Amino acid sequence: MRRLQITIGTFQHSGGQGSHRIFGFRAELIANLSKFRAWSIVESTNSDAGTDTDGYTLQGSFQLFDEGGYLQLQLLDTIEQRIVWSDNYEVTLENWQSLQRDVIG
Repeated sequence: MRRLQITIGTFQHSGGQGSHRIFGFRAELIANLSKFRAWSIVESTNSDAGTDTDGYTLQGSFQLFDEGGYLQLQLLDTIEQRIVWSDNYEVTLENWQSLQRDVIG
């Protein structure tokens, strides 16, 4: 039986202080998704990540404001080239871990 493959694509950011926050969030997200043994999680830094794979690609963008930021995530079906799921989140230091759980859920 073939495992579900999710490629974690690049996460764009607005620059400045936002870069370390979004890279940290992405790294933690990969670690948390990797706990599901029935899934194959592939990390990619290629901007075209997942476009030629058989599975899904998760990509995101982050815009920094004050002490937090605004995160948009999209899960793309790479075969049908369609958005399967998308959501927007406000990111703060206080909600960082609960946001991780929400995204995985």
